[in-house]
Parts: sequence; C-alpha cells; structure tokens
Amino acid sequence: MQFKLKVGLLIINSALPAKPSLFLRVWGGLVFIFFLVVALVSPALPVYARVSSSALNQPQDQPGQSLTSLRFRHIDTSTGLPDNHVESILQDHSGFIWIGTWSGLVRYDGYHFLVFKNNPDDPNSLSNDNISELVLTSDGKIWVATRSGTLNRFDPTTQQFTRFKINASSLIQDRQGTLWVGTAAGQFGRLDSQTGVFQPQPLTNCPNSGPQTMIRKMEIDPETGALWMVGTALYRFDPVTGQSNCYSAPMPPKPAPNPAPKSDDLINAVPVTENDPATATSGMRFTDVSTGQPGALWLTGNLGLYKFDKTNETFTVFRLEKNSPNKDQPNPGETTALNVVSLYLDKEGVLWLGADGTDGIYKFDLKTQKITAHYSNDPANPDSYATGPTWAIMEDGSGLLWFGSVLTGINVLDRRQTQFTFYRRDPLSDNNFPKTPIQALYQEPGGKIWMGSNSEIASFNPQDGTFQHFLTYSRPLPTTRPEAVAISAFFPDEQDGLWFDGVDGLYRFDRKTHQTQVFRAPEMLQNVGQGIEIDSIAQDNQKNFWVLSKNALYYFETASLQFTRRIPVTAPDANGTLKPVIARIVNLDKQGEVWVGGIGFLGRLDRRTGQFKGYFSDPNNPKSMPNLTPNQLHTDSRGNIWIASSGGLIQFNSSTEYFKLYTEKEGFPSNTLLGLLEDENGNFWISSTRGLSKFNPTTGVIRNYDTSDGLQGNQFNSFSYFKNSQGEMFFGGENGLTAFYPSQIAENPYNPPVVLTGMELFNRPVVPGPDSVLKEPIWNTNSITLDHSQNFVSFEISVLSYAAPQNNRFRYRLEGLENDWKEADSSTRSVNYASLQPGEYIFRVQGSNATGVWSDQEVALKIVINPPWWDSWWFRVLAALFVLGILVFWLRWWSHRIERRNRMLEALIEERTKELAEAKERAEAANLELQRLAVLDELTQIANRRRFDQYLLAQWEYGKQAPVSLLLCDVDFFKRFNDNHGHQAGDNCLYQVAQAIIRSVGYTKDLAARFGGEEFAVILPETGTSGAWQVARTIQLELKRLNIRHGFSDTDDLVTLSIGVATITPTHDNSATTREEPKILIAAADAALYQAKEQGRNRVVISPTMSTLPEEEIAYS
Repeated sequence: MQFKLKVGLLIINSALPAKPSLFLRVWGGLVFIFFLVVALVSPALPVYARVSSSALNQPQDQPGQSLTSLRFRHIDTSTGLPDNHVESILQDHSGFIWIGTWSGLVRYDGYHFLVFKNNPDDPNSLSNDNISELVLTSDGKIWVATRSGTLNRFDPTTQQFTRFKINASSLIQDRQGTLWVGTAAGQFGRLDSQTGVFQPQPLTNCPNSGPQTMIRKMEIDPETGALWMVGTALYRFDPVTGQSNCYSAPMPPKPAPNPAPKSDDLINAVPVTENDPATATSGMRFTDVSTGQPGALWLTGNLGLYKFDKTNETFTVFRLEKNSPNKDQPNPGETTALNVVSLYLDKEGVLWLGADGTDGIYKFDLKTQKITAHYSNDPANPDSYATGPTWAIMEDGSGLLWFGSVLTGINVLDRRQTQFTFYRRDPLSDNNFPKTPIQALYQEPGGKIWMGSNSEIASFNPQDGTFQHFLTYSRPLPTTRPEAVAISAFFPDEQDGLWFDGVDGLYRFDRKTHQTQVFRAPEMLQNVGQGIEIDSIAQDNQKNFWVLSKNALYYFETASLQFTRRIPVTAPDANGTLKPVIARIVNLDKQGEVWVGGIGFLGRLDRRTGQFKGYFSDPNNPKSMPNLTPNQLHTDSRGNIWIASSGGLIQFNSSTEYFKLYTEKEGFPSNTLLGLLEDENGNFWISSTRGLSKFNPTTGVIRNYDTSDGLQGNQFNSFSYFKNSQGEMFFGGENGLTAFYPSQIAENPYNPPVVLTGMELFNRPVVPGPDSVLKEPIWNTNSITLDHSQNFVSFEISVLSYAAPQNNRFRYRLEGLENDWKEADSSTRSVNYASLQPGEYIFRVQGSNATGVWSDQEVALKIVINPPWWDSWWFRVLAALFVLGILVFWLRWWSHRIERRNRMLEALIEERTKELAEAKERAEAANLELQRLAVLDELTQIANRRRFDQYLLAQWEYGKQAPVSLLLCDVDFFKRFNDNHGHQAGDNCLYQVAQAIIRSVGYTKDLAARFGGEEFAVILPETGTSGAWQVARTIQLELKRLNIRHGFSDTDDLVTLSIGVATITPTHDNSATTREEPKILIAAADAALYQAKEQGRNRVVISPTMSTLPEEEIAYS
C-alpha cells in the first residue's frame, strides 16, 4: 500500500506545475483520494513497474569508463576446466571452490583442478558427469544433483560418493539440518540422508499457475527460516509447522502493437499496466529466487524480473526488453524480451542478473530499481565478459563474484579493480588514443586530459570519451634516441598555452587556436641536420624553463621568449678532474635547486658559477650513485632525492650524501621503474614494466598492483604520469590510461585460508587410503607418522585467495629443524625436506593474499618420523662382530673388484674420449653458425652494419693499393610506404630491395649490407668511380624490374632508390689521416646521397670530391 501511495503522489507532483492554480490543486486532491481508496480496498493486487533506461545512456560505475574496462578472469577449458558447461558453483568451509560441470565435479584451489568423474566399475564414484546442482551442508558434505535421475552425496574427506535414487532438481538444508529436495517431476519433500528415504510433502496449489512441473530453486528465509521455492509459481513452506502457501505471479503484458521507436540503449523502459493475474499466468515459470533483501524476495522468470513483498504478499513486475539486433527490420521499434535466468544479491546490496543466450550479466540497483550496468563480450577486449547463458552466480568469502555459464565456463570479477579507472585503448575505433605510446600527461581543471606522443599531442574528454589529435611535427622523425624524440612533460601557462619538449625544440601549443610555436637556442641550430635532441625539461618558480639537450642545460625565459644561457653538463670527479657526463633528465627540488641525472651520475647546479657538484658511480663504494640510467627525479618533503631508474628506486640522502637502492629483492615487481608520483600521505606511486607499486619511504613497505586490480596493463610508459590538483593520479601504458585517487585505494582485507593440497614421498604422490600414511586428504590431516625410510617428503601449498592467485605468497618453517620463516611466491608452491632425522616436527604454513595481507589462519601439521629398529646398543655390538668376521673376505673380494673396475674404467675412458671428440665437432659447427648469424641482418638476410664496418676497415688493413668505392642507397619515401601499406609490407619491401642489390653485385669481393633502417650500403673493392656508377645503375634497373608498387611516392609509382657514390684510394701508412679515410669515404657517399634526395630522388649522384673520374666525366643521374 505504501508503494501505491508513493506512486499516486509521484503522479500528482509530476502533473502539477510549479505554481498550480486553485483548480489544479483541487484536481490533484481528488486524484490523491482515488489512489488512497484503491490502496485500501485492494491490498493484494499486483504492482507493476518499469525498468528505467535513463541510467543506461552510460551504464558503468565510473564516468567515462568503458563498460568493458572491467577485467573478467576466465576459467575455462583453456585453463584446465574439464568442460565449459557450468551450472552450479560453491565454496566449502575450507575455502575450496567446487564447480558442477557437464564433465564431472571439479575442485579448484586457484592453481589446479581436481576432477571427480563417473567410473562404471566403482559404485562409490559420481553417478553421472552431467551436474545440475551443488549444495553444501553443515557437515561439510556436498550434495550433487545430476541429470541421470540420481542424487549424490560427496564426502570430501574420503572422496567417496553415496548415491540416492531420486531425480533432484533442487535441494537445500534448513536451520534444523533437514535436507529438503525438489524433483524434476514437481515433487517436494524431506530426504533422510542416512537411509535415503524420500518423504513427499504436499504443497498448496495455485489455482492459476497450472500443474507444478519442476522445482527449480529453493532458498532459506534469513528472517523466519521458511523455505521459498520457485517453479511455475512461488511457494513458501514452513519446515516447523509443515504449512505452505502458493503465490501466482502476474505475467507482464505484451508491448503495444505499434511501439514508438526506441533508442540504442540495450535495455528499454517498458511502461506496464495492471493485468489480471487470473488470466495472465499461463506459460509463466520462475528460474531463480533471492532472499537477501529484508522484507522482500527477488525472482527471475522467463518473462521478467519480480519483486515479492513478503508483508503485503504482492508482486512488482519489471518487464525487461532489449532492442532487436536487426537494424534493417521493417518495424524499427520492435523489441524482444530479455530472458533472465539467474540472480544473486551480493554483500554490497547489488542485485546481479544472469541472462540467457549471449546477453551477459546486469547490475540492478535496489534503491533506484534501475539497471546501472551491463557486461557482455567485447571482441576487441579479451578481458571482457565471456558471454554465454549465465546459470550460476556465487560470491566467495573474499567478495569475488563467480559467474557460471553453460557455454563459456566461468567469469570471475574482482570488484576492487573499480578503485582504478581504466580508459581503454580500443583497437577497432578511430576515436582513440595516439597510435604511438602515450607519454607526457596533463589534465585541465575542466577535466580534459592532454597526452604527448612523439610528433603529436591529443586531448581526451573523459566525460564523453572523445579525442582530438594535433600534429606538431609533420616531417619524418629524426633517427635519434627514442627518449630524445619523446615528449617528456607538459607545462601549462595562464594564456591557455601548453609547453612541452617537441621533436626539434621547445614547443608552445595554444589550446584555443591550436597553433604551435617552436623555440630553439642558436647552439641547437648548428647541428639541426643531425636532429635536435631534447632529453628533458623542467620549470622553475618564475615559469621559465631548463632544457636539457645534448649534455647541455639551456635556460629559456618565457617573458622574452629567448634562450639566455647555456651550461655544459660537466662535473669534477673524486680526483677533481672535470668530467663530461651523459645527462638524461633535469628537475628542480623544493628549494628551486636544479638537479641533473645521467647514467651513474647525479649533479646539482651552482647557478652562480655554472658548475655542477657531481655524485658519480663508484664500484668500490656501495653508498655511491648506482651505475644506472635515471628515468625520473623526484624530491620528497624531506629534501631527499628519489630516482626511478633502469635498475630500481634510488634514494639520495641530502644530509649524508649517501645513496640507497631498492630493487625486486625489496619487493618491487620489476627493476625497471619509469614514473614516480607522491600522494598526500607521502607514499610514492611508481609505474614500471610489470605494474604499479605503492612505496612507503618511511617503512620501506611495498604494495604491488597489476591487471587483476584493474590497471590498464602491466607495461607502463616512460614520462607518462601526472597528478592533478585534487590528488588524482594518471599513468599511461600500452593499453590506455589508469586513473585513481590514492586515498581510495584500499587493501584487500581478506584473510585467505592456507591449505596443504598435496603430499609426496620421494617425489611420488601420496594417495589417501587405509594402507597409506594419509588416512584422509592432506588438507584435512593434523598429523602424520612416517617410517625412518620415508624421510624425503614434499608438500604442495595453496593460498585460497582467488583475486590474483599468481600474486599470493606464503611462508613456512619446520619446527625442530628451522627457526626462521622462509617466504615464497605462488610460482613455487612445493616445499621439500630431505634426509629428515627421526624425531617430531611441526610444519607451519601461513599465507597472504595478492596485496600482502597475511592471514591469521595457519597450517600446523605434526610430523613424526620413527627411528629404525637397528638404532639400538645391542644391534651395534652385533654389527661390529659381523664386520670383523667378514673383513678378510671383504679384502680379497675388494682386490678382485678393483681389477674388474679398472677394466671397466679403461673402456669407459675410451668411450668418453670418443664422445668428447664428437662434442668438439658439434661445438665447432655451432660456433661457425653463430659467427654467420652475428654478421647477418635478420630481416634482409644480407650483411648487417657490424659486418659492414669490419669489411670496410679491412680494405685499409689488408686491401690492395687500388680504389675502393662505396654506394649508399636509400629507399625513397619509405616511411610513407610503411605507414600506408603496413609494417609487414614494409619489411617485405626491404627484403626485395636487399635481394635486388645482391643480384646486381657480381664481384665476389663486393659486399652488400643493411646500413640502417631503409638504407643499404655496397662496398666495391678494386673498383673506380665509373665501375661503381655502373653497379648503381644496375641496382636501380634491377629494382625497377621487380615492379614494387609504391603509390605514395612523389617520384615514381614504383619503389625507387636514391644512391650516393664515393671512391677513394686507400693509403697504407698507418697515419692518422689513413685511419680517418673510411669515415671520410662514408661521409662523402652520405653527402652524395643527400644531394640525390635534394635533386628529386630516384637518381645516382657521385661525390665530386671523392671520385677517380675527371670533373667533366662525373655522372649525376
């Protein structure tokens, strides 16, 4: 009745304007009285409601987060599950997961599957492998209903099945311990678990529900202890009084004949009018029931979702409909009913709905009574929900949700991963993150996120998921170090500008006009042809910039837009010698001091003198700067410098000037640390190549997170990190962007059980049995007694936390042998003890979950090893006499044995000598193959750069007094070819070009090699300029004959080459000039190649300064 009054008030309020007239007020009062009367006179009428789709415009937990960004862990036949048909899942008292499949009963511990199947020769085995229902009773037994018409009781301790001839479709144990069974034939009754006698219990019939055909599900009412059952109707049975009630649910009406066109939402809101239950229940059947909400039941049926008010005994019906997938249907408003077959009310009060077919699962909010999220399969996301008819939903002790499907196995969802927001890269969409790695990050106060990526920057709106891309560098990227090309940081200004280190200078991007300005120091422009390398930038309190480029610091003033200072990065070493360093990164500390980091170097700039105080790596001093490459410098609130490096986290104590290194040994998942941000509590959040870590610099405690926690991936990118003014952190990686508030990241408090799941003696499994040392399974055993000869024992350990089993850890010790705990991860879950002496021991094991929370539960297995019977004084005396009696005999036998052994050794030595000779031959052959591979380019199958350098130098060391020519060849517009035809086509093009060059070079002393990228080189010993020109033209003709279509070249429709030719006659006097001649030859050929490109490409240009022809005979094309 309360619900109806609220509905009446809602209609009145929605109908009245903000300032209603007197007439409207009177009208509203009459409507209110009408609803009041209806509520009083018809309390048993059903109430219908609509499922609103307003929340489905963005059906997810986080704004802007992709629906499929939640990762589901899949357990199916590819991971070891015997069958993908799963209809029932439960967790027992020990923490094991039990799975009912169509191929037997499965026990799962997070690592391995133990399968129990039917054995026709064993009456104590499972009666049939096709399992439909599992129920755990208070005594630890598991009841297994199969489709063979036989019910099984399984005892996990004896691993034996007891069969009962009853065709059970559902069963449950009440508060008094009585087992109640519903059958496929519609019967209900009590089952005596000892005798197997089934006592039918009649149920009250519903006049309009038709005959009861099958009881599909039973649940205990947590408030009264009554049993609720569903089939063609809803039944309530009191096991104390034996009384039952039946409730017929109304069937939602069909939609109007000509419905209005629906939106693209998956679930449509369907207005429902009252229907007469006396004529509407034909064909109705319930499939599942949940008793978790106080005062109400939730039920699924073949025609909708139902809420049953236990007080008023009324139904509220939710008709669930989805749009037809056929977009070309004649009636655009046609919808089909969503068939929900399972439901589960979790500990957080969320109702989960499992759909039939391929519709996935749904979240239903009990407060708003709306579907708030839908998860189904996304072909572009391998971690999305593996869609299939979802017939089983279970929540384990840690809060994980398990969804069983009859087609795709099990989906496991850890809802803790929603602490991290994952903006996912969609490989099938053009509206996406930059194609190259996400680097620098910045978020505007309005929420838009900016990302840098080599030659472009992009903006991302998390609210609507849209991207904008802006190209900041249109030419081919320089062939320089990747970190010099990468954008390392963004710095906003007050005029909507965004400053960053671009490909060839300091850039300012106007976020309103989308215009870009580039600023370069004069010294940078001197080598612009070689590329302007900017490694890192930092901004001071005056909004000016420190720019690190080619081991020099440049100071840029934003007021004058000029570079005003250049400081070479050099520092005196321990001996006072001024020493250049390889600088990689620059940053400022809290006091505004400028720090520079390089490989094995940390330096602080004295702005007054322009000198650096350097801290260098010293292999003899463990407290010196480690010889590692820095990726980021960070100053904490105490003034200490922290360096995320290629080999761990480096701490520099500014007071003691000592360094300390934290690595995988201290708990980091990887030594390659990329980015570091500090939260409001002083904790560091550090990205790496294997996930994200939270590091407490005070305690040294490390907590690691990976994809199972909701991260974008385990591989993060360099320079890709940012913290906004609200403390939200962003880290970019190969699969997208991870965002989170550190204060909201809570550790998993679950104390996981730890169990022993296996035992071996001398590496052979011990099977429980009457004649075995194990009378029961090892996980249920408190003590074992072994013979003295059984002193090589192994135990397998499982920590039963399923969120990320691969990250669980355990520690163990054997009291009586060990005093300290030994810690191990889940990659090695076996513990071995060899040569245990007779005595008593206690094997203790403790476990922790994936976030490092150690359980207060402990395994304590008592081990008794009995001594041998001969370990006594009288046996020792007898043994001594026996030894004396046989000593003479032994000595004679020993002499004969030595002679025989010598003969055997001689034969063995001869055999081993032969084997060593054969092994030597194989090693020499393998060495020759390795030498060949060391000088071969894997892609083009011609000589590599290393071989090129060796062979070119050999012309001066061993060559004749004859000219040597060099061809440098470059594939014209190869980047366009690669970008438009793809990398595979690009690789194939390079291979064909290389083979064309090989076929064009006929002289046996000539060498063709891959010079780098799309460049090739040909060394022509004893060949002058004229002969070299002929070879170059032959190469071009041979390439033209291959007819490789380019389609994006400004020169020709086919793939062409630009070739530079240079010739030199080596001198052999070992002078300094002679040693420089190879470099001069390469530089001349490179200059000629550059001229060939400048003159239009697809031509041969001979270096005029390096030619054996007269000037007037030099051919240029």
